[in-house]
Formats: sequence, C-alpha cells, structure tokens
Amino acid sequence: MRGGSPSSLSAWSCGLLLLLLLMVAGPSVAATPRATATVTVDAGGTVRAVVAVGARDARGLPRRVELRRGRTVLVLTRRGAWRPTAGGRRSATWTRTAGGSATRRSTALALAGTRAELRLLWRSARAARITVRVGGPPRPGVATPSPSASVTATGTVTAPSPTAPASATAPASAPAADAPVAPAPTPTPPVVVVGTRDLPVLAGEQPLGGARLGSSFADGSVRAAIRADALTLQPGRFYRLTTCLRIEGPSVAGARRCTRTVEDRTTADTVTTAAAPEVALTVPVDGDRAASLLAHGLVTVEVPGPADWEVLASSPTASVSAAAVRPADATPVQPLPDLLGVPFVAEPQKRGGVDTGSPDSFCAGFDAGPAPPTPEGVTADGLGPGLPAYHEVGEPTVPGPVRGVVVLLHGSGWLAHGPNAAASLRPVADRWRARGFRTVAATHRPCAMSLPDTLAVVDRVLAQDGASLPVCVSGASAGGHLALMAAALRPAVDCAIGEGAPTDLLTLRDQQPDGYTTPVDGPRWATNLAIAAFGASRLEELSPARYPIAARVLLAVSADDWAVPYAQLTGLRDAQHARDPAAVVDLVRLEAGSERWVHGGVSSAALERLHEREEALVDGLTAGP
Repeated sequence: MRGGSPSSLSAWSCGLLLLLLLMVAGPSVAATPRATATVTVDAGGTVRAVVAVGARDARGLPRRVELRRGRTVLVLTRRGAWRPTAGGRRSATWTRTAGGSATRRSTALALAGTRAELRLLWRSARAARITVRVGGPPRPGVATPSPSASVTATGTVTAPSPTAPASATAPASAPAADAPVAPAPTPTPPVVVVGTRDLPVLAGEQPLGGARLGSSFADGSVRAAIRADALTLQPGRFYRLTTCLRIEGPSVAGARRCTRTVEDRTTADTVTTAAAPEVALTVPVDGDRAASLLAHGLVTVEVPGPADWEVLASSPTASVSAAAVRPADATPVQPLPDLLGVPFVAEPQKRGGVDTGSPDSFCAGFDAGPAPPTPEGVTADGLGPGLPAYHEVGEPTVPGPVRGVVVLLHGSGWLAHGPNAAASLRPVADRWRARGFRTVAATHRPCAMSLPDTLAVVDRVLAQDGASLPVCVSGASAGGHLALMAAALRPAVDCAIGEGAPTDLLTLRDQQPDGYTTPVDGPRWATNLAIAAFGASRLEELSPARYPIAARVLLAVSADDWAVPYAQLTGLRDAQHARDPAAVVDLVRLEAGSERWVHGGVSSAALERLHEREEALVDGLTAGP
C-alpha cells in the first residue's frame, strides 16, 4: 500500500471542531452582512457545524472567516490559508474554480453557495463553543463591508448522551452565553431506492450530463448496470471517462468493476458529447439474500493535471445512499447504508472517488506499464502459458544446487498491475538469487482478482517444484498480505515473509501506528483500500491472522510505518501461538532511518539485520508441509 498518506489531524483538534465558510460569485455587498451558525452532535459523537453567511466582496468570495475555540483562532482569508494564531499546526488552502465554487479535497472544508459545512469527531464531554466571525478590515481598492459591519455567529453545544443527540442554534446577534438549546433534530428517514435511479454528473454545480443506475433480481441472480450516454465535453483537451459499479453484500466475491476510456477533443472546435463506458455485473444469489445486496455506481470525468488525471465532474459521492439502489423484485426492501468504509479522523467528510482509499471509494487499479528487457538469467513468463498475469523467473546466480523457490509479490494497495510492477521486484530477486534460490516475481490483476491470481502462480510453482524444493512467498505491503494469504490457503508453502503487511483487516481500522502523538489515518486508508478491492463483508475471510498457518513466518515493519501498526504483527503471532505454541513467527521492528522502505524509512543496519533474519528463516528448509 504505497502512496501518500491522508492528512493527519491537527494537534488542537483532539478536542472538537472546526468549520467554515462559503462562497458564490456575485457583486459587491454593501448591506450589513448576516450570518447564522447551527451546531448539532449525533449519538455517534460526530459534530456537524453549518454556517450560512450573507457577506461577499466584489469577487463573490467571503472576505474573512474566523473560527474560535477558546484561545485558538483559525483564520480563512481569500488568499487561501488556514492560519492558526495559537495552537494547531495544520494549514490548508481553498481554491476557486471556473464554475464559481470553492473546494479543497485535502481539507475538511465543504463550500456551496452561501453555506459552509464541516464535521469532526467529538472528543470531549465538555460543552464547547464555536464562534465564526465574518468580515474583516477593508483592503484598498476592494469594495467590502466596513469593519463595523462585521458580525459574529455563535453556537453552543453540549456533548449528548448515547441516545439523545443535541442541537443548538444561535442567531448572529445572540451572545454566546444566552444561546438557546433547540429540540433534538428530526432523524433523517432511511433512504430506500429500488430498481433504478438517475445520478447527475456535476462539475461543481454545473451538470455535464447524467447516469442511470439499475438493479434487478430474477432467475436466481442479481443484475446491475450503469451507463451515462451523453456527457458534455468542451473542445481543446483530453478527457478520461470512468464508470465503476459494484454489487455489495454478504459473501459477494469480486462483484466490482471499473472501466475507462479516453476521449480526444484537442482538435474539436465545438462542444460535443460522449458516452462513458457501460458496466454491468451479475451475481448468483438465493432469494432470501437478494434484498441484502445493493448496486453502487460512479461516473467520473477527468482532465489532465500537472502530475496526473484530475476529477472535473462526478456523480454523487457524499454517501452510498446517494448513489445506490436495491435490486427490484427482491423483498423485503432494506434501507441503503450511508457508508461503505471507515471515515477519516482528519477529514471525516472525504468520501468516494476511484483508487483514493477514501470510504465509499472504488478500486480500478493502474497499469504500471511494460517491463524493461529482462536481464541475464531471467525469463519472462517462465512458468509457462495459462497464468492470468505476467511473471519473471530468475535462476540462481551462484553455483550449486537450487536451494528453493521464492515467489515475490509487489505492493501498491492491490491496485498496481502490469509487467513493470513485477519487474520492480528485480533488486529483491537478485538478493535471493545470490543466495541460491530460484525466484518468481509476479504481478496480478488489480483489486478483487489479486488473490486468485496470486494463488494461481503459487499453485503452478508448487506443482512444478514443490515436491523437490521448499517454496516460500514474500511480499511488501499489500503484496505481503497476499503472501500471508497464500501461506494460509496453501499449507504446502514452507515460509512466508510480510514486510509492512496487514494481517487482520478487521482490527486494522481501530489501531494506531507507534510513535505518533496525534491520530494517523493510515490504517483507515489501508482498510478502505481493502474494502474497495474485496468488499466490506470479506474482511474477515481475507485476514491471514484468522487462519492457521503451517509455514514459517517472518514479519517486519518500520518503526515509523504510518499505515500498518506493529499490533498487526503481534496479533498474527499471538493467534498462531494460541493454535500451535510451536509455530514459527519471527517479528522484526526496524528502526527509522534514511533508507527508503515500506511505508517509511529504515536504517542500513536495520536492513542488514532483516536480511539476516530472512536467511535464518530459510536455513534448513526442506520441501513439503
């Protein structure tokens, strides 16, 4: 699971908070600005604060909004910086798009019209006050409300009991001490959508078209499909259109697919339309379980950015219930869930997308590209035809008999695939080949197909060499998870090595990496990647720690790993020893350093010790279980 970590919580936010702002393009406002703030806390402990502001400057943007909690003040100005004047360390910016809306996906800031909304986890049993100040000192040449027209809106909220949500609303002119406590808000009725629904594809608030999502149950199967026939594309650029669909529910394996096409409009001189790829899925299911399944769809329109494709428009991602249906003709009808995945602590509103690791996101995967020419002693697809993905077989580079076979698996969140992903393992393969081992560096299809493809390679190696040579499986990050699953499901495997490997996908979400003083969202990000790849209902089934493993096991993690806590290692060890006190499970925590490694840096000395532990693991191995 390589890649950038989601934003961490600011130090001060372990209390409660934050919130903000608004914007809408418009003329200068000369009248006295108005603002209202509403704060609610639900039974789950989530604070939701909404501010409506009626003051805009000549460019249609708020001049200034301040958020106060005690003596801490956060300021959002038009130039775009969250600037904590006391406490807090995290900064964030917002930008204005051509459509007249302002967003920043890397922060917990949501803006629409003259409303701003933010949700944070409640972490204090004390009452708290949220104060928002709108306005600020005038700037030369800009028509803005005068300083005397600035207003303050205050909402006071008290932590609720587990069964009684609290709500409070105060008008802009009300003093904080006198803010009245309103009755508990009326619960939102459950969302139930059956059969079909239309999903708008929006760039900000501008529609580019729509998608139709449908699902039905008949003849012992649930079928779902999504299509968007006419998406408006402006001339002069490339567009990537992505359609994703999944059928989610208990024991639904692999019922998820994303398809992409690229549209070239660089030579067009008029507005045109294009259809996004249609995606359809069918899963067999008995009638009693059909009503528990849902079809969840997504259509995105992307344009090239400075480093990668960037989302221009999307169908709804705010919740699963906004973009899913239950199958028609399946009874009884059940409400749609709000969430598939684990919300982030730092950015609880961040959801959806493709390959993002956010809750509700989809897994599409990315092609790492073609492999460079194979070096001497390495054969592409050397295990023979019939395997689902590319692999490379390397022979030992030292004289003497072959000591065994090591299957090597790459990481990248079950997303990366393609020949170059396997070729990236050549330095690791060289180390094993120099020890006298044959290596098989393998890739796999992305997402749900990563495990069956891995097992296909391991089965081929066991069939060809397992009777005469010991067979080991090694991987890093998601590759380490697949290596451990292969050892769990194939008892003939002799050893397994997992570097920064999640071992229990059910407990990962609630664990925190060692050495961090503020909450880190890495474990939640990794959990969401697993849910996107395999399905929320399959996390236990795909947790190696839940299986007896006959193979010798070596697990290693960096001391500053932000995604896989050391508790994932000890959990597997303790589970194996509970089943078999003689089970071999060696754990290594590598001290931090400058050497780039899995989810963090390690020292050169730590890497040398790890390589020594690898050698000890395979020393004296013989073929067979």
